Amino acid sequence: MATQGRKSAKKPPVAVIVTVLVIVLIIAITLVVIYFAAPSVWNKITEPLLGNNKQTENSTSTDDTPTPDPTPDPPPNPNPNPLVTGDGDLAFHMLDIGQGDWLLILLPDGKEMVVDAGSKPGSTTTYNSAKAYMDNYITDGQIDYVILTHSDQDHVEYMDELFNDYQVSNLYMPALYSTPSNASLAEQVAAIPATKTQILDDSGVNKTKCSIETATYAKFFIAAFNEPNCNIFLNIELDTDNDGKYAMGVPDGNAM
Repeated sequence: MATQGRKSAKKPPVAVIVTVLVIVLIIAITLVVIYFAAPSVWNKITEPLLGNNKQTENSTSTDDTPTPDPTPDPPPNPNPNPLVTGDGDLAFHMLDIGQGDWLLILLPDGKEMVVDAGSKPGSTTTYNSAKAYMDNYITDGQIDYVILTHSDQDHVEYMDELFNDYQVSNLYMPALYSTPSNASLAEQVAAIPATKTQILDDSGVNKTKCSIETATYAKFFIAAFNEPNCNIFLNIELDTDNDGKYAMGVPDGNAM
């Protein structure tokens, strides 16, 4: 009985195997090049396959895409010296000097203002105590603003000592001349250069009527107009609420 022989399976040609290997090698080389040279492209290829959006450590370190600044700098201020409010405190100190007024104001911008400095009767002990208190806040020996409201002793008594002990930058005072009856003080007032007292002459007040004869006002007047580098401003408003009792001097000649 004749037997039927099995057909032998055909082997693939060598050329086909070589072609497949070359294609696989090319794909592998391409993927390696993309992995190192273009991490962002690699991520786009692998993200759908891996199912996540995380970047590889290599892509983070080699990605040339700039990362946006999370806190960009604000645009430059067109005003190089803007007015800033609220940076400091406004403090009022009412000094205890007995029968008198002495107010220390600490402004928010760091400057100081003194309103009046008088006591009746005045004493060296009282002034020294008040100065010691002031020196807790005025450490540079300079007062930016001094205001004298009027010429009564309990407002002006220590003004001359204040000018002697501190450098005053700006003074606001009544438009009142000083014509002391004391001969020595009168000589010192007369010795003040006319260029400094010209501001009173230009104010239009009547020198005969708008003048104070007291020694306390004269001492202040001498110290104030001899203060170097001090800007002086005059108040010539009429105090109509008190029938002129506290008028600081007005052009029509009225005075306190």
